Amino acid sequence: MTSKSQSQQVEIELEKAQADDCELFFTWRNLPEIVALGTLQNKVSLEEHQAWFLKKIKSKNSLIFTISQNKRKIGQIRFDKNGTDDCTVSIYLLPGFPGKGSGVDALKKGSLEAFSKLKIQKITAIIRSDNEISQRAFSKAGFIKLTAIDNQHIKFELPKFPLIPHNKIQSDQHLEESVLHTLRSGYWACGPKVSELEAEFCIHSKFKYAIAVASGLSAIRLSLLALNIKKGDKVLVPAYSCVALANAVLACDATPVAVDVEPGSWNMSFKEFSELNKKHKAKACIIVNTFGATTSLDPFLKTGIPIIEDCSHSLIKSSRPKYDKNRIVIQSFYATKLLGAGEGGIILTNTEKIASFCKSYRDYSDQKSNGKRLNDKMTDLEATMALSRLTTLAKSIEKRKALAKKYTELLSKHAMKYNLVLPNMESNKTFYRYSILLNGTNVEKLTKTLKNYGIDAAHPVENWLGDSIKKTAVASNAFKNLISLPLYPALSEEDISRICYCFLKSLK
Repeated sequence: MTSKSQSQQVEIELEKAQADDCELFFTWRNLPEIVALGTLQNKVSLEEHQAWFLKKIKSKNSLIFTISQNKRKIGQIRFDKNGTDDCTVSIYLLPGFPGKGSGVDALKKGSLEAFSKLKIQKITAIIRSDNEISQRAFSKAGFIKLTAIDNQHIKFELPKFPLIPHNKIQSDQHLEESVLHTLRSGYWACGPKVSELEAEFCIHSKFKYAIAVASGLSAIRLSLLALNIKKGDKVLVPAYSCVALANAVLACDATPVAVDVEPGSWNMSFKEFSELNKKHKAKACIIVNTFGATTSLDPFLKTGIPIIEDCSHSLIKSSRPKYDKNRIVIQSFYATKLLGAGEGGIILTNTEKIASFCKSYRDYSDQKSNGKRLNDKMTDLEATMALSRLTTLAKSIEKRKALAKKYTELLSKHAMKYNLVLPNMESNKTFYRYSILLNGTNVEKLTKTLKNYGIDAAHPVENWLGDSIKKTAVASNAFKNLISLPLYPALSEEDISRICYCFLKSLK
């Protein structure tokens, strides 16, 4: 929500008007150029203006802001509530500033404030029919031109901005046609499309075996069972992670041991892993590439402990047979994941014994009764969606990186002021989430304030450890102070600008 004047970056800021601004606003109000563009086209006295101005800045039904360009005050914008769900906006800029984008930016930012603070559903503007500059500015700011009120005035209207959700699933023609083809085939269960997906992942990842299953949790649980994890065994899991990891361990009657994470990447700390592995003699370890930040696996693999790598947030790194004899890779296809297909998951391994076990145990039918055999099959509909998502994955990741770069560009100059720790921008990161560490800010309160602005931010991971989280200081800080801003390919740069503006205003 910034504008450009020629080649110079223009920063437009709105500040709520104070009593000290009264004389400045009076001077502006009576400038001949501004009087000529107004709907009433009359001057006012100082006494009249003072009484009006002081009443307005105290009113709960009005908002008045000064408009500043690169710290210089260049005009004002005002919103007056008419009824329960609408208000009227008026704006003026000093001579020399209209028509260069500053008014458009001020209208966008001011409208966000009005929707949030006045709790309205629409904003109305009455513009003179001969004021073409204002008409263009309101149109560019999203206002819709309605009917002429009379021979001299035209009505414009802006509906409330739609909510920007934390995540949004997007379809396309290829996906829809593929699903329709599978529906019409009459084969919806674990059939040819599942086999096709498995073959595609073997080519994609260079692993020998791929086993498609019902979910990411199924993939982890079956991998643990294939490693003969049983009652009494200890499995290391990142303390800052989804509860599905712990649930998969518990489903095997084993014990999850929380390992603290590294600040910034939020991936498992190798130092903490080494200490707890030695202490507990762990039988396996689950590692997550959190929010798309890649974990360096070699130090973990060299210890000889079997590693289950969860790549639901990231691209799968190709198999390296020399190092991967102790590595199983899983990926979730849950709707909001990087490769979202509604539900489903996949297991990748180079070990035939593990592959055969997982393929057998994903299905309970025509087998002896066994509490470990559940319905862990993937459907052909899920496989079809996953195959379609694979074709757009590279493009999706590039879009995510571009949007993350835009976030960092807009927020980095404010990071020190608000004590923000922005995510690292390493080139191999896939940016499943754009998470920010807030120090000294109540994240729960902040997310509620952002919701008033129409922005759905979130705690990206919920604490599953309860009071025992105190033993893992970095994870504890992440659970408490990390906020995730919306990030998905359907977002536009305009959306990112709106989110950043609302985020920074909420921090104030």
